Amino acid sequence: MYKKNRADTEEKKRPAWVKKIGDLFRKMTRRIRHEGTEHELLQAREEKNRQAQTGEWENTTRVELEKSREGEFVREWTDVFLNSADVFQGLFEGLVRVTEGRTKRPERIFREWCTRTRYQWEGQRIHMLTEECLPSGSAPVSAEDYRKWADLLLHAAEQAGIVRDAPGEAVLDERTANAYTEWDGAELYLGDKVDILTPAWYLDGGLIEQGTCRKL
Repeated sequence: MYKKNRADTEEKKRPAWVKKIGDLFRKMTRRIRHEGTEHELLQAREEKNRQAQTGEWENTTRVELEKSREGEFVREWTDVFLNSADVFQGLFEGLVRVTEGRTKRPERIFREWCTRTRYQWEGQRIHMLTEECLPSGSAPVSAEDYRKWADLLLHAAEQAGIVRDAPGEAVLDERTANAYTEWDGAELYLGDKVDILTPAWYLDGGLIEQGTCRKL
């Protein structure tokens, strides 16, 4: 309190011209700060114009939009899989083959995927988003693009809780005994030892895509 009262007293004792100089200095300081802010904004605008001229801004914007669209794609398909994963029975393993480069005609898988989507949800957001994103037409598409969208669909499936058996040797249990057909048409029973050729897929313990195996 003593210091505050003393400062107030000293302020009152200062001559008027000292106060005017102080006020002028404060106004100049505020102006410099304001001009500094305007200068920064001007620099930002100039940088944006430069990027637009060189294509940097357009490329950056395209990448950001692409990431945003991919995120929406995964979210929408995650919701679909939670309720309607069985619509795509027979195609999940095909997506894996696309990501691993083990299919010669990936466009067939995507074309069938789009056909089922249109039949089930024509005119809805998931249908329009799929038509925009998935490479299903006659235009040439790179293997990288096929792998990218297949991987995003599989990521959405994983987010929805869809699981896949591991390929290789296995012993059939209560879940897997009815999830496979034998390659040569033989009957399968609990406890049979098999070699899983095409893994089965499940959601919440229920079968959504049957697999194939060879009895050992």
